[in-house]
Amino acid sequence: RRHGERCSRQHHKPPFSQTVLVKHMWQNPVSAHIAQGGDPAQVDEKDVQEKFDEFFEEIYEELASYGRIEECNVCENLGDHMVGNVYVKFEDEEDADDALKALF
Repeated sequence: RRHGERCSRQHHKPPFSQTVLVKHMWQNPVSAHIAQGGDPAQVDEKDVQEKFDEFFEEIYEELASYGRIEECNVCENLGDHMVGNVYVKFEDEEDADDALKALF
């Protein structure tokens, strides 16, 4: 949904899915630095990568405790509606449901 709750279109929402969406979970240090008026060139790319790797490992391990994960994607889009979104596709819909219930 490009415009979030402001969107005037009717989107299909499946009653169940293998995929869990966690909105705006990843807070990219570069984006945060820019939002505070900083120069992105001053951000250490190695540090950003290390933080991302730690973040990814932590969420992957936590969510894998609910079942086998087929895919895990973190969005770094600049669009407000997708920035930091984490999409996790489980092998089994019931595992995705268990993870979703535990998260929310």
